[in-house]
Formats: sequence, structure tokens, C-alpha cells
Amino acid sequence: MMFYIKIFSRHITTKCFKQETWQSFHKYCPPLYRNSTGFLYPSRNPIKSISSFGRQYAKFSSIKEFRNHRSVLGMKITVPNYRTYSQGLSPEGRKRLQWATYLSCLIGVGLMSAIGLREFKKFKKTARGMEPIEPELGITGRHVVKYRYRGYVIPVYTADVMDNVFRFQVREDDTWVVSFPKAGTTWLTEMVYLIMSDLNYDDARQKTIDERVPFFEFVMPGLRSISKQPSPRIIKTHLPFSLLPTQLKEKKPKIIYIARNPKDTVVSYYHFTKALAKINYNGDFNHFFNEFFNNTMLFGPWWKHVKEGWQMRDEDNVLFLTYEQMKKDLPGTIRMVSMFLGKPLNEAEIEKLAEHCSFKNMKANPCVNYSWYEGWIYKKEHEEFMRKGIIGDWKNFMTDEMAKQMDDLVARELKGTGLQFYDVSPETRV
Repeated sequence: MMFYIKIFSRHITTKCFKQETWQSFHKYCPPLYRNSTGFLYPSRNPIKSISSFGRQYAKFSSIKEFRNHRSVLGMKITVPNYRTYSQGLSPEGRKRLQWATYLSCLIGVGLMSAIGLREFKKFKKTARGMEPIEPELGITGRHVVKYRYRGYVIPVYTADVMDNVFRFQVREDDTWVVSFPKAGTTWLTEMVYLIMSDLNYDDARQKTIDERVPFFEFVMPGLRSISKQPSPRIIKTHLPFSLLPTQLKEKKPKIIYIARNPKDTVVSYYHFTKALAKINYNGDFNHFFNEFFNNTMLFGPWWKHVKEGWQMRDEDNVLFLTYEQMKKDLPGTIRMVSMFLGKPLNEAEIEKLAEHCSFKNMKANPCVNYSWYEGWIYKKEHEEFMRKGIIGDWKNFMTDEMAKQMDDLVARELKGTGLQFYDVSPETRV
């Protein structure tokens, strides 16, 4: 190991010094940088050089034997010690060389530590029963970004902190918004925030929705930051009930679950995923539909997620809503939510809030349309976070066979629950 670090340090040093130091160092370190004719190889990748050099060295039983070998990689090879190749340098040059060696060693230790930490995290996930889902070539990046855990697919950044998720300290005056992705989370969250803040529209126009209502499982702002927020907190999450903190059952904070029909959900989820720069999804809608249908999409399976929410609807601290219900009667939904949260509103306040939460105003509102993520989390050229906000847009993307597959899925998995969705606008239903 130290032999490799010494070799790596020489490469680093040659990049750090010029003129006298470079010339002297090159003179006393010929093995890696020149052949028998004395010509340099400036275009050779240092890391590749180290790797190739190391493989050749591995053939020998000792450094002494290696020193005597004269034909590795076509070079005259010697392995001078530090004192030998530092001779001829000025005192300042030797000092620079020494510090460069320390720096390169530190870099090596850092790299090895990072690799070790990554492997430890993988081992820890495996020990918890998390199964990595390998990415498909040409569809997403080459790194694992999701894991299967307790029947659900969760992102890697959530898998890393699941222990902290379960141990998170819940408060009785918390309000949680729970949903599968693209089910109307932002729409409902804006409504809940304004009701809980006594209709503080000024604050809602000055801070983004993520600043006011953080995502529980996301990297930013993180569980530690959320735990320090003053009460009453509003927290939103895409995690299902079975993966939420254990204290939810004891503390019984207010929880509002919102669901959306699966056909419009998968269409909206597809466009959202295509816009994400980090995932860099290159598949078409057919491929995405199959992932959704086969339960390999993040936070899926959809039916299991929704079913858990529906089964909790009779709890005193849980309110179950649907996207279609909000579209059909937004003022009535606002009235219901305000009563559930213990903040009843009069008719004038309900009408004003309904206007604020209309799709037209939400789409134009820079504090809720996630325009601040452009060029960072979202691609520079992407569809708007809030596209159409209608029921039945799935007809523009799904074939009849896809629609039948989804209908069969709902009938099979939600059989006997009493939960029903309508996937066309009320005005167009017969």
C-alpha cells in the first residue's frame, strides 16, 4: 500500500512544481516519466500509469528484484528512495516535495476512506434487507438510485437514513401531508399551510413551498433540520404509512392523505421524471408505464401505497382525500380540511383561498411551481412542474391495452376495500 502511495505522490508532485523543482525531480525520478531515450510522456494519464506500473510490480517478489529488472513498460526502471531523489533539490524544493508527498498521501487516505464508507453503506443496507434495483443501461445512469424495502421501492438517499426515519421524534401538534408522487401533494400542501397559518398570504408569497413545508425523506433540509423546526410543523412525505416514524401511532398528529387515479398519476409521474436532471431518464412512456405497472417505480407499488392510506381513513387523526374530489369541489374540500385541522373558515375566506389555490394561480405562483429548481434539479429545458391539472389526460398517452391493464390492476388489488377512482372529468362522464 505504501509503495502505491509513494508512486502516486510522485505524480502529484510533478503537477505541482515547475522550473527548477520540476527539472530536478524529473532528473532523480526517471522511472515513471521517461524511457531510455529521455523523452517524457506528458499525455499519459497518471492514474493509468500507476495502475499499469502496479500490475507490473506485482510480478516480482520484492522491491529489490524489481529494481534489478530493466524492461518494464520499455523503461529503465529503478525505485530510488526519498533521500536519493530529493538530492539536488534546493532546500525550498525539498520542502515543497515533502509537503506534496504529505498532500498526496492525504488524498490517498481520503479516497480509500470514501470507498470504504460507500461499501459499508451497501453492507448496512443489505443487512437491513434492502435489495438494490440495478439501473437499465441507456434508460438512466449507471448508479443504483433505488432499493426495494418491505415491499416498497425507495430512493437511495432515503435508504441511507431509514433508521433515523423510524426514530424521528413526532409531536402531537404536527400536521403531515402523505401521498404517492404526483397525486396533488403541492396543491394540498399550499392549502394546508395557509389554513394553519391563519391565511398568511404575505408569508406564502415570500417563501417557497419547500421552505415552509419540508419534504420529510429528502436530503434537503434533512431530518435533523426538520426536528429543530418550531411547532406547529407541517411535514410532507411520499413514504407510505408503514415506513413512517413509529411515534405516529403514539402521538397521533393530524395526517391528511391524498390519492389520485392511477392513469393520470402515471402520466404526470412520467413527465416529472423526464424533467429531473439527476435521474436523466431516457425511456419512453411505454417503458415508464411498464415500470409503474410492475412496481419498480420509486415509492411504488401505487396500489399498496394508496391501500395503506385508505385503511387508515377511520382513525380520528387521519383524513383521506382524492385529487378528483378536490377538482370537483375545491371550496368544499377547503371547508372539510379546515374543520379537520381545527381552523374553521367562513365563506369569504374559503372563496379567497379557493381562488388562490386554483390551478391557474398555482401554476403562475413562483413560490409553488418549483421554478427555483431549474438548471439544478430540473433540466433547463423541461415541461413545467404543473402541466395541465386535469382529469383524463391519460387518454392522450395510453393505448386501450394499457388502460385495460390499469383497470384490471385496480380491480384486483383494491378489491373489497370500497375505494374507487374515476379517471375522467365529471363533465364528460355519462
